[in-house]
Amino acid sequence: MIEDIEIETGKPDVDDIHTVALYIGKERQAEYYNYLLDLHPSRIIFNPGTDNPELMEMAKNQGIEVVTGCLLIMLHSGKF
Repeated sequence: MIEDIEIETGKPDVDDIHTVALYIGKERQAEYYNYLLDLHPSRIIFNPGTDNPELMEMAKNQGIEVVTGCLLIMLHSGKF
């Protein structure tokens, strides 16, 4: 918990996800492909070191916006 917000781990059943930000490397992402795509997010942000052409193409084919960049810099610069 952080204050009154529960931190969920694993692959929780969640709805209404707008953005997924990846922080795991390409070599560990395959086990999450179905889970991530089944969330139907509007976009997936691939932070530095997480670029994965296979997952990026899968997401694009489902109409999910693919963004490469650092989420922290996006937040700081107002580009999020």
